[in-house]
Amino acid sequence: MKLQNVSVQSFGNLNSDKKAKGSGIKGGSLALLGAVGTNTALSAFSLGPINIIRKQAKNFTKGEIESMNRAADEILNNVTNLSKKGVRIFDYSDSRNLPLEVTDMAEKVPECFHDFIAILATKNGKNAYFSPKVSDNFKGTELENLLENVVGVNRQKAPNFIYHELGHAFNYHNTGTFKAIQKIRPLAMLFGAIMMVLPAFTKKSEAQDGKELTKAQKVKNFIREKSPFIAAASFVPIIAEEAMATIRGNKWAKELLSPDAFKKVRNGNLIALSTYVMTAVAMGLSAFAAKKIKDHFDNKAKTTQQA
Repeated sequence: MKLQNVSVQSFGNLNSDKKAKGSGIKGGSLALLGAVGTNTALSAFSLGPINIIRKQAKNFTKGEIESMNRAADEILNNVTNLSKKGVRIFDYSDSRNLPLEVTDMAEKVPECFHDFIAILATKNGKNAYFSPKVSDNFKGTELENLLENVVGVNRQKAPNFIYHELGHAFNYHNTGTFKAIQKIRPLAMLFGAIMMVLPAFTKKSEAQDGKELTKAQKVKNFIREKSPFIAAASFVPIIAEEAMATIRGNKWAKELLSPDAFKKVRNGNLIALSTYVMTAVAMGLSAFAAKKIKDHFDNKAKTTQQA
């Protein structure tokens, strides 16, 4: 009889372990979906401010466009030392200036995806950029002219974008701290993404049989518990560099543009800056959602094992 009881108990434990494992896998999957879904939803929300900027640019008068471009050239050549540093403004408004690679890309990529490709979005007047260095993959190609120490912008559709990008160029060439931040930006974004999904792939370590947690377990629990804050904080250096580029750009615009044109540039830059803050918040909330979902299923699995 005792052997039979043991066999039934062992089978029951095995069944509970399988249910617990299944609950853990389900929890991890749903937690990952929760993180990605939350981030996607909040990122979509940030498109509202971006669309405001894009609509604003469509209402510029011909005189405002000309004055904004003249002021940008003045900043590049006289107000700052950027032209001496080799910085150029590449104008996407004239299709004759565009390399064949860009026009081919615009034809082959569905238009609904253009906004997600920096060069095509810039060509369409929906984005702008400062590229300090061209990657090795594009050296020796026509794209090098668009990416080597260049502010890329459509000067007819989005002249208000130039000032912020010139601010990035100034940060890169004149401030060591902000240059460093620009260089580590991809790593900071990657780290934030890892922290965002970390709770979905981990669970809280618990002491067993009256033993204390090891230092490694305590550190892991701390990082996991604080992952929403860490994910959001990974964007703080990026926001700081973006803010400084905006401050510089707005300062130059105020000095060189009419009050009305300056307000349009300033408001657009501030709205654009707000989207980076939204991104940081989205990363933090996504990690928080992942943690809550995974913890729920981990607790459920624990209860199943104990039953």
